Amino acid sequence: MRHRLDSLDLGRFIAALVVMFDHFFLSADTGLAKPGASLFWGLNSPGALAVQYFFTLSGFVMLTAHRRDFGHWLAPFKFWWRRASRIFPVFWISLIFPLCFYHASVGWSVIWQQFLLEPWLSWDAIYPAWSLHYETAFYIMFGLVLIPRAGLLVLAGWIGTVLLFWWPWPVFYYLILLKQHLFAWLHLTGPTCFISPFELWFFCGLASAFMFLYARLPGRWGWVQVAGGLVMVVVSQGGSNYGMGYPSLGFQLCCAAGFGSIIYGMASLEAAGALRLGAWAARLGSCSYPLYMINAPVLLACEAVLHGRKLGNAGLYGLLTVEVLLMVVATYVLTFWFDVPLQRFLRNVGRQRVATSPVQTN
Repeated sequence: MRHRLDSLDLGRFIAALVVMFDHFFLSADTGLAKPGASLFWGLNSPGALAVQYFFTLSGFVMLTAHRRDFGHWLAPFKFWWRRASRIFPVFWISLIFPLCFYHASVGWSVIWQQFLLEPWLSWDAIYPAWSLHYETAFYIMFGLVLIPRAGLLVLAGWIGTVLLFWWPWPVFYYLILLKQHLFAWLHLTGPTCFISPFELWFFCGLASAFMFLYARLPGRWGWVQVAGGLVMVVVSQGGSNYGMGYPSLGFQLCCAAGFGSIIYGMASLEAAGALRLGAWAARLGSCSYPLYMINAPVLLACEAVLHGRKLGNAGLYGLLTVEVLLMVVATYVLTFWFDVPLQRFLRNVGRQRVATSPVQTN
């Protein structure tokens, strides 16, 4: 199997664009627009849908990229190093301006916590970073799943615990109270990300990856799988204003399974040759994470320049144009002058280490 699937990379970039516009609309509506002013007739961007796609795709990528690492004692450490190398450098670069902006209003202990992406929620100088806390928790747990012999027990226990606490059983209320008391006793500050409903999207991503690796759809049947997944996602979004929020508890598993079905179908289509995209899709996919991280600092910088000045529709559209141009430039520089060369260097270092390590890689 090819290491990258262009259709999923393109989907990642589109999701990052959706999040970018969602943040801009939120910034404009809450702090920049004059009373009565609105962009695009009051339309909003379904950022919640994009985040759900990210979570599901993360589960898919983890299993497909590390399927050969199962059963090796050094695999968890290699996995954690690779994921930390992937998410932290761009995140740290994106933190520079927000921390300079907020340094007078927060203590140094809070500032240092920003760099760690601890697996429980706290205040974030970059508000899209809240999702990275869940990613960090998922990476920690998935690394443990790679442990020989005990890994499957870890996975089963993890899935069972999440379903026990978050599926709407009759004892749901009492389990939530139990979880709150348990983590209060453990002195964790903030809601833990190890046991959350967002894990359902990760699990469905894992399931779609397993199906793709061992039960790939033939020919054009992937389109049927994609259509079925779209129906599931649309049905599950009815109570959340169709992507403007997250699905209610009873629809979360349906939504997660829908995204897993879409990703499984798209990957099967591309692997079968029924869907072909050029190298441009992979390049856009490389821009997705830098765009996801840098859009909030760019918005914050523009708000700081305006000093709370209120804008009408003409000013908002002009600001949108300027911000999009700034984000394009910042994303290009961050991606192709920093992130891509750094990732290439880290992969070469990894290959040199693998030559003397018993752990096998892709």
